[in-house]
Amino acid sequence: MNNKIVSPEYISFDAPYMIIKHMKKIGVQIGKERMIYSDPVTHKIETYEYPVVLVENKISALGNDSIHLNASRDGEVWGDVECKYVSELCQAGKPLSWEDFIKILWHDHKRMGAAERIEKNHIARKLAMYNHGYNIPAPGHYTIHLHTVSLEDTTKVVRSNEKDVFAINIVWTDDLYVLMGSFENELTEYLAILSPLTSTRLWRMTYETEEESLRPLVDKLNSSAFATAFNNRMSGTFHIECIPAYKETDIPHTAPPAPVPGKRGRTEAPPFETYIKPDAPKGFMKALERMLEGKTGKAAFTIILAINDYFISEPPIKSVLNRFPSVKKTAYLKARDKHFGFNGYYGCKVPIAEKELERLREAFEEELNKEKGGEE
Repeated sequence: MNNKIVSPEYISFDAPYMIIKHMKKIGVQIGKERMIYSDPVTHKIETYEYPVVLVENKISALGNDSIHLNASRDGEVWGDVECKYVSELCQAGKPLSWEDFIKILWHDHKRMGAAERIEKNHIARKLAMYNHGYNIPAPGHYTIHLHTVSLEDTTKVVRSNEKDVFAINIVWTDDLYVLMGSFENELTEYLAILSPLTSTRLWRMTYETEEESLRPLVDKLNSSAFATAFNNRMSGTFHIECIPAYKETDIPHTAPPAPVPGKRGRTEAPPFETYIKPDAPKGFMKALERMLEGKTGKAAFTIILAINDYFISEPPIKSVLNRFPSVKKTAYLKARDKHFGFNGYYGCKVPIAEKELERLREAFEEELNKEKGGEE
């Protein structure tokens, strides 16, 4: 590995740009980073391409033909996934139809597996941000057609038809009450997406099926006040952003600006708190501050890695450095590169053991409990 010659190359794309997705990551692809590894001894050449996505404080440039976006200046690299593994969702910069939004959800269900929870609100926020809003169905009476599907891994799911107004996908169980609970959770997520934009009081839903096994569920749904209308459920517990039509003054600063060549030191970046998930427990930051107190490189990175996707979305390195002064950039980057196999560790990564991550999660839970105890 140490003898290989690395030749990086930025390739900028031209508009119209595509919105891409991999797992929970969503972004506007404005280019790609091509990494060519050549071995002077064997003459073997390996080429890898990684997506370059628009940093979110550049969103105002979308749809402006007079602004040319450059991957090396306005983008950040998804260095942990190759271009061939990302999904293209839709074109950025123009409102999305509800039908296309539902198609994107179905694509996610099929790609991520039956039991994997689809974060509808996260997808909706991102698409609204990148597409200057999107169109929603008019209030009315909608029929949702239910059927079961047995997947290759033997999981059985209950689904709506792909042309129905909602993409419903829940894991089958013989317990009718559990099924109803899962179904109402799905509807609650759609209510949270719809309610900021329109009154949901005029919505009515009816359920149909041709399968006898689903008849008890359909009967119960059709007799449920919430399943047939949104009148009896509040959506105030959901925090919805960027769903209304896009305004330039509303640009959320959730990603750092591209670094200025030659500039040293800790540059401006979004606050670390920007990346805390809405459902993170109270006292989260105080507990994290105690965990990270005095930590520098690998120790700090391991703690952040352990809670990533649980309590936070992956923060930029600059946000971590700016928030926790003891963390040192060189050591933190080395730990990250070694874990993911980036840069000098390509082909010889050494991932941090899941056992160690689980130990840190347990330690973090203990810190949270201390925080809760102090408030009582």
